[in-house]
Amino acid sequence: MSQSLTISVGSGVAAGNYTVKVRASAGGIAKEADLALAVGARLGGGEGSLVVGPTRLKLLPNTRGQVQLTLTPPSGFRGSVELSIWGTLVRPIPDRLEITSDQPVRMPLVIAVGNLSPQRLNLRLYAEGDGFPRKEAPFELWVATDPEPDPSFGRDGFAATDTAPGFGDSLKGLVQHPDGSFTALVAYHNTIQLVRYLPDGQLDTSFGQGGVVERALPRIREGSMLLEPNERLVVAGDRFRPDGSLNTSIFLARFNRDGTPDTSFDQDGLLELSLGGMSEDFGAIIRRPDGRLVGTGSSSNNGSKILLFQVRSDGLLDPGFGAPGTGFVRIDTGSEQGSGKDLVLLPSGDFLVASELTSGDILLTRHNHDGSLDPAFGVNGRLRVDLGAFEDSPRLLVDSNGRVVLLGAQQSCQGSTCQFAYFLRRYLANGALDASFGQGGTQIFPVGDSRYRPTQLLEVDGKLLTIGNWPRNGVIFRYHPDGSRDQEFGPGGSIGFFYSPYETELSSILVQPNGRLVVGGTAFYRQTSGWYSFTLLARYRRVEGLGPLAP
Repeated sequence: MSQSLTISVGSGVAAGNYTVKVRASAGGIAKEADLALAVGARLGGGEGSLVVGPTRLKLLPNTRGQVQLTLTPPSGFRGSVELSIWGTLVRPIPDRLEITSDQPVRMPLVIAVGNLSPQRLNLRLYAEGDGFPRKEAPFELWVATDPEPDPSFGRDGFAATDTAPGFGDSLKGLVQHPDGSFTALVAYHNTIQLVRYLPDGQLDTSFGQGGVVERALPRIREGSMLLEPNERLVVAGDRFRPDGSLNTSIFLARFNRDGTPDTSFDQDGLLELSLGGMSEDFGAIIRRPDGRLVGTGSSSNNGSKILLFQVRSDGLLDPGFGAPGTGFVRIDTGSEQGSGKDLVLLPSGDFLVASELTSGDILLTRHNHDGSLDPAFGVNGRLRVDLGAFEDSPRLLVDSNGRVVLLGAQQSCQGSTCQFAYFLRRYLANGALDASFGQGGTQIFPVGDSRYRPTQLLEVDGKLLTIGNWPRNGVIFRYHPDGSRDQEFGPGGSIGFFYSPYETELSSILVQPNGRLVVGGTAFYRQTSGWYSFTLLARYRRVEGLGPLAP
């Protein structure tokens, strides 16, 4: 026979360890058993309390954060208290406290988050022990995506500036200076603007007029910007020619860090190229380690051909590049027309150019230092990319392993019905496709009947980031090293560039040394009098943790 037995301890019994006898008797028969009894300290006035703050915490999966714990013990309690969070992959560190006095315990408490999916959790921290009545403190945990807007930048993570009235201003480039400040290139009808931001996203009013430097360049169309090691700014682009036609010419301008024209560059800081074409369009520009600038685009004379040019540090065309004494070269594409859209410097010192062809294919060409084609690449220096649809908008990146990544857009139409996609492709240093990436080197992402236009790609911590634009807003995607989307980076591996109630367009992305992402673009809104636009930057930050959980 077994039965539960209740032991009552009187209030006058002091705390300590006792051996007591339990006696049972019936009908003259008696039995005894020894019982070890531990009597805890009697609780005096007050039953204690448990508080944590802040009560809202935002963390990434597999990271740690910190709250402030205040534990007030019941009067007279001495001993161990265990801390726990029930039912989740979340745990407190430390998980045990030793109470040695009646004084409240105030200390930082680490909250360690396991491999949880993004979600909001209403949790409770429990404290309990022998002679310590259970206490609980509620708090909210947001297992967040990475990145999130940085509230220390601009206003709630966004810096909106309207430096040009009305509609037509468009962000064309964004660079970061060593001191953490930024310069944005804004094109506006007949001017280019350099807009300087402090590291916190506020305008640097010591730069130019209220943070803005303007230079007149009538009828500007396209542009980009790069930062030289001495912090001089190189702006390149094209503009409609002053004869009133729709023909364009390419220009380069160089500015000192304070925004003044660099007069060591073609005497007045502005170089207008005349390369013999009826119309010349700008694509992209890079800087070589020796300071020479290499650009690509197109040159049209009864048909468009891929154009390459090289400019010396003094602002003059380099006669040792391209056709002898000219500083430029045109790439013949036969019956097809072509236009250079992007280029990258390779570890060997050669460079790779990505061009659009009117057939709907993309052409990659590799060039030697002097601009000549490298016959060891593809077929006589050329490699055609044909994925069975109409491909355009190529962008290039050389990753940290020396491999070339190609980003582009796709379009397939049957009658008036079109389906859109974009793709990533990775090549080894010898020009062969990297079979460890995607399907045989290619990863295609269908996006349905909404046109998506990729604009730039970047590598951060071994993962690729791309930016691009839907019809009404920009978007950032992140990818694993094998080319698949990183599903922990927001819904579907993406972060939308939303700035309600405005439409947005993304054009630039960069990463700061501390891992924060800065993106730039243009926001649009409509009023009864017409459309208006302004420049919009955003900074995203990682949630700072104490490192990954130990295995």
